[in-house]
Amino acid sequence: MTFDNGKEFVMHNKLKQIIGIETYFCHPGSPWEKPYVENTHAILHRFIPKKTDARTLTKEQVQDAVTKTNNLPRKRFGFKTPAQMIANENFYQLDALRA
Repeated sequence: MTFDNGKEFVMHNKLKQIIGIETYFCHPGSPWEKPYVENTHAILHRFIPKKTDARTLTKEQVQDAVTKTNNLPRKRFGFKTPAQMIANENFYQLDALRA
């Protein structure tokens, strides 16, 4: 799961400890990455409603939401899914898709 660098994510390591999710952050000084994070949060909220107490979620519920999120096509990836991009090792060719 990717976050921006806000102080609200100071305990991100608990996600890995409790449910085994890796956490990542936008690169410092790269504000153009934040819209993608916000967009991903909006997509994630399709499967986990806002204001849900994360402590009430099971590992299976979180993994299901992550799987669904990673399998939704994205315009910025030429309508491929993040899972397809990573599987094809094309993830780092994002700049070519923007052109």
